[in-house]
Amino acid sequence: MESFGPSIAVEDNVLDAWAEYLNFNERLHNLSSPLRAFLPTFVVTKEFRNATLSADVRYNLFTDYIKKEIVKDKRWVDFKDVEMVFIPVSNDRHQFVEVLNLKTNDVCVLDSRTIFKDEAKKPKKSCKKGSRIENDTLSTILHADFGRYLTSIGHTKASAIFHAGLNYLRMQCQTNSKAANCGVYAMRHMETFMGKTREKCECGLDIEGRKLTTQINKLRVKYAAKILLFGCNIHLNKVGDLVNGKQ
Repeated sequence: MESFGPSIAVEDNVLDAWAEYLNFNERLHNLSSPLRAFLPTFVVTKEFRNATLSADVRYNLFTDYIKKEIVKDKRWVDFKDVEMVFIPVSNDRHQFVEVLNLKTNDVCVLDSRTIFKDEAKKPKKSCKKGSRIENDTLSTILHADFGRYLTSIGHTKASAIFHAGLNYLRMQCQTNSKAANCGVYAMRHMETFMGKTREKCECGLDIEGRKLTTQINKLRVKYAAKILLFGCNIHLNKVGDLVNGKQ
């Protein structure tokens, strides 16, 4: 939890804990809002980078990632009744979120970085084995592999998701700042995004400046408290003792 300190990069396992928190809350979700599934962080490892030139090897690594989550939460076995699937992604110290909407057949990327016009359409040079994967290339790979996974389980939306266009959402709060806040942005997008891609999509954060810094720091405190005081936190009693000055 030390990574919630100001200007410190949020660790991938914190994103995992946030996903667990949000999944628990989805059990109590309002029937008027979409049922959302939050998968753990997909971390781009050296093994995955080496596998990018082989679609089958790469896909096997992706299915291993999916199946590990299914063991923990049986609701995600076939994604029945799930409307939106969130995949937080960690690629070379940058974190963003890919969302697959099984209701509207939209696939989008929520990123703290500014997405320039036509940036996503630029042809990319083919990657060499083991080289860094660009985030837009990675988003395309995860989109294809998730569509392929849906096909393997016979999901009715498999074809629609597989052939859907990848939408890089533009938001007021996006920035090219090198501050280590991308993990906080990712958590904010996971918390607030409800699938609105064809109208103004905002997460409530301001443009760059002092106000944004204040907002980010408040979110760090808020998210740390929610995770630490989460009912399923196995260290909850210890946290309570610390708060009450018993330790």
